[in-house]
This record gives sequence, structure tokens and C-alpha cells, in this order.
Amino acid sequence: SITLLLVQISSANNTAKLRNQASSYVDQALEKVRSFDQKNGWVNLSLKGSSSGICYVDGTLVSVGSCIPAGSAPATCGIAVGNPVSGPFYAASYAMSVKIITNSNQVQAVSAICWLDKNTWNKIESNTYFYDY
Repeated sequence: SITLLLVQISSANNTAKLRNQASSYVDQALEKVRSFDQKNGWVNLSLKGSSSGICYVDGTLVSVGSCIPAGSAPATCGIAVGNPVSGPFYAASYAMSVKIITNSNQVQAVSAICWLDKNTWNKIESNTYFYDY
């Protein structure tokens, strides 16, 4: 019974590590978008999006990719969605997209990541806004 308890604790720790890594990826992508805005200006950032949104593989906004759809996992996650992200610390399957939505004087950046843990897809999404002042 002690061995079973140790296995359960180890599994819970791994799940927490995977979620923390995914959260870190989401934050890193938004920080890259902020960096793009600071280096290139709001106008160039707004040109990276559209009113319906354009998706990129990460926050560098260089390579156009497929979007991870809005909604909750597992319906919005799967092997074919998003763009692969290598998980350097923990073995997992990650997929990421950054969607840029432009409306008049604002740009919305939506960073989403899905990951597979114990045969279940999970998802984290975060967004931020940039304004033309």
C-alpha cells in the first residue's frame, strides 16, 4: 500500500509539473507578443491580425499556423490541432497557437496551449490587449 501511495503522489506531482509548464508556455508567448509590439510598434502589430483573427505558431508572430479553437478541452484539443511545442522538462505532447485579433484601435492577443496528460487533453488560454493611443 505504501508503494501505491508513492506512485499516486508521483503521478500528481507530474500532472502539476505539466500544468505549470503549459502555463509558462502561455505566458512566454504573450511576452513575445509584447516584445514584438515594443520593437515594431502598434501599427505593425495590428497588421499581423484581422477582425476574425490570424493564428501563429508562437508569440514571435513569424509563422502562420492553425488555431486552437475556443472552448474547453478535450473538445478543442487533439493531435491535429495547434502547433507542436517541445517540452524540454517533462515528457508530454503540447500544442500552441497565438491568435491576433485587430479591431479599430485595439489588438487582442490570445495564447492557447493544449497538452496531453494521462490520455486526457487539457487546455490553458490567456489573452491581453494592446491599444493605439
